Amino acid sequence: MQEEINMTNREKYILSIYEELSDMGKHENVKLVKNTVNDGIYIKKTLKNYNIEIYKILKNRQIKGIPKVYEIIEDEKELIIIEEYIHGLTLDKKYNKTDVETVKKIMEQLCNILKQLHNMNPPIIHRDIKPTNIMVSNDDVVYLVDFNISREYDENQSVDTVIMGTQGYASPEQCGFAQTDCRSDIYSIGMLMKNILMVDEYPDKETKKLKRIIDKCISIDPEKRYKNIEKLEQALNNKLGERISLQCNETDEKIKQSFLPPGFRGGKIANMLIALAGYASMISLAMAMESSSSNPVVKTKEDIVFRIIMLITELVTVAIYFNWRGIRDRLPIVKEKNMLIRLIGFAIYPVTILVLLIVVALIII
Repeated sequence: MQEEINMTNREKYILSIYEELSDMGKHENVKLVKNTVNDGIYIKKTLKNYNIEIYKILKNRQIKGIPKVYEIIEDEKELIIIEEYIHGLTLDKKYNKTDVETVKKIMEQLCNILKQLHNMNPPIIHRDIKPTNIMVSNDDVVYLVDFNISREYDENQSVDTVIMGTQGYASPEQCGFAQTDCRSDIYSIGMLMKNILMVDEYPDKETKKLKRIIDKCISIDPEKRYKNIEKLEQALNNKLGERISLQCNETDEKIKQSFLPPGFRGGKIANMLIALAGYASMISLAMAMESSSSNPVVKTKEDIVFRIIMLITELVTVAIYFNWRGIRDRLPIVKEKNMLIRLIGFAIYPVTILVLLIVVALIII
């Protein structure tokens, strides 16, 4: 039971300078007010159920994406809050249904807000994340509002003292089965994404990916959800992974299109030295080929042809194996995913080239 506290004269004066202009929608306890001293427009909330400690923390620690709290006044089991007025619309009015990219942009900002709350000591759990508690300003900045039922996580508590939340968004543990923690907010985020995501009859790859993320968020068992908001953020938009992947793809493509021989395309000295040694060995092996003819003229001619054939066969093998100029991507068998089939391909093509060259050489000679 909350102890009854009356306003001081100073607090009465502070409230007196805020002139009420209108109710905010259907909420009679939320007023649009004007500060008669500085002509500023603010929001005034009168709360029956509240955690004053949460609002004290929010006032002392300004968090980007949470309306700034200016005044906290307790009076006769009510809490009066004067906070920043956000020029914008609630998420349900801004977007009924929207696409994957817009959902991800909203979630990226929301995750940044929740990271700051969840990483406090102790963490602050919002417990009422839903479209009407998310504001999108006129310049598309996302704000999380309404901390009326928020609480601090208590590791020594097994269940929540007060059961609260919005049906359709509140996690199962908010029904009194367990204590809410950061994963409870993750459940609400999942339900939020599910309800605002526009899904076509034939969803594309990105939509399917986001739906898998949503399914993990809204698992009944908290242990099966994302461990924390950082893990969810990585799943939603792993920019580092995308950037590394893009850089690797660009590098691979440059290597493929290079006319330089394998070993020299990447520009690494160690690889070039190894390649030089390899090419020297190939030349030595080719030069070791000798004809068995007893005729010196014929022998010399055959030696040259056989050595050229051997060298070409070796170079073709290297070109296929190291995918020079993307040749492997164009050849059947060696571009198959099955390793055994690829190995067969690596053997077939050089042998085929060798046989063809020998046939041509025999015809010429």
